[in-house]
Amino acid sequence: MVISAPVDYNRGQWTSSGGIDGVPKKIPVPQKLLTMARDQGGLVSSAQCDGAGVGSSMRRNLVTGGSWQRVTRGVFDTGDVRHGLHPYDRDRLRSAWTALLANRRAIAAGACALVLHGVKGLPRRITPEATFPGGAARKSRDGITFRQYGTGLETVRLHGREVVSVAHALVQALPTLTRDQAVACLDSALSQDLIQDGHLAEIRRLLKNRKGSLKVISWLPLADGRAESPTREPRTPAESRRPYCARRPAA
Repeated sequence: MVISAPVDYNRGQWTSSGGIDGVPKKIPVPQKLLTMARDQGGLVSSAQCDGAGVGSSMRRNLVTGGSWQRVTRGVFDTGDVRHGLHPYDRDRLRSAWTALLANRRAIAAGACALVLHGVKGLPRRITPEATFPGGAARKSRDGITFRQYGTGLETVRLHGREVVSVAHALVQALPTLTRDQAVACLDSALSQDLIQDGHLAEIRRLLKNRKGSLKVISWLPLADGRAESPTREPRTPAESRRPYCARRPAA
């Protein structure tokens, strides 16, 4: 028996095309493309699709058939995400890759860069954000923010793409977060050795004269890489100076 697309229990893996006497035939999406999508929050780019043999005609069939969704120009949601991925992590990963896949020269920035570095404590919903080499200007579109940052921006190579370094991404993201979220991100970065205590002085220096920086600078002393969880209850500066063993465990 032939099953027409879309197939609810296997979204993203099949599309339909005209068959004999108008009976739809199923066409499999290459597994290597779906594997790639799972690492990118379920998203793939047109270039990645072309490389896997999924041309524009097949992509159009997948979208019109309801198996895939078009996120923005050149980016598609296959609906195929990593098994066991928490919905909050899926949403954050999707935002990060939406910005990256929208332009092949894009560099993940701000909260999106922190997601790709594995920093915890960010809000569930973050704005897709990227920048470009040399601070080149690009027009934001479809909810994606393309920012211009000056020279001296540190980047690293992750998942085959350029990503702003953890310290510089924190400088970009912290002013957009609440105190609890900001401290949770700092704790997470420290506990995973993504940054060292010495980086806090650099972050303080880079934050100076940035919009919203005064409040963020006052939060830096709250950071403690020994914190048990990025979601533990808020602390005052006095509490952060107490011995770790004396701190009340998070509920």
